[in-house]
Amino acid sequence: MPAVTLSTIRGNFNDANAAGSVNGATVQQLLDFLGGSIGEAGTTPVTGLWQSGSEGFVQNFPGVLSTAPIFGATQAAWPSANRLYGVRVTVPRACVLHDLAINVAVASGNVALAIYDTGDASAGTYSHLYLSGSQTCPSTTNAWSVVGADPALSLYAGQQIIIAMACDNTTASFLKTSYLGVGAFPASYMPCLGTNNPKPLFLATSAFAPPNTISEANASATGNYVPLIIGRYALT
Repeated sequence: MPAVTLSTIRGNFNDANAAGSVNGATVQQLLDFLGGSIGEAGTTPVTGLWQSGSEGFVQNFPGVLSTAPIFGATQAAWPSANRLYGVRVTVPRACVLHDLAINVAVASGNVALAIYDTGDASAGTYSHLYLSGSQTCPSTTNAWSVVGADPALSLYAGQQIIIAMACDNTTASFLKTSYLGVGAFPASYMPCLGTNNPKPLFLATSAFAPPNTISEANASATGNYVPLIIGRYALT
């Protein structure tokens, strides 16, 4: 007898629901809750499922991964030319991440986006999963614009990544938020990985192009410019 999976149950449910023989809303919520709980993708996330970890930077819009909550965001000029500003993010569900986008208030110069993987290690060097390369700052203002090629990154639930951005000037202005917490979490405060006092922000000084690797040494507790970067994720 073949193994019974949530996919099989979901298929049977869809057939039954089409025939009008089950309470679709109730059963669908149950399937989605179970799917999220054991790592199998549902079709519609249940409200409240897969909230962010201790760092609190996962935006809870279905299908959107964000460096910070979009509500209450402001527009502000890039604070320091040729500097990388990144945010530690916990991936809410197994997915494929597509189409990184930023919201430009004033267009100027060039930007670059990057994603790094912590490797589930509490210390060490974090390698890049994606580098957009230098891109002309999008000229469409007050709207989300995709930057660079599609990352098409396969990520797993609970994976900690760092989503980062660099800009080569301080004239360009973007939608951003401020990190208002205490600068660092308590030592060994899980699920946020990091040495001693893990920090959520990364402010690496570099040449304009984001580096191939960053480390906990680049983490900062003092910066308050959090660029809003969103990605569209497809459930797997």
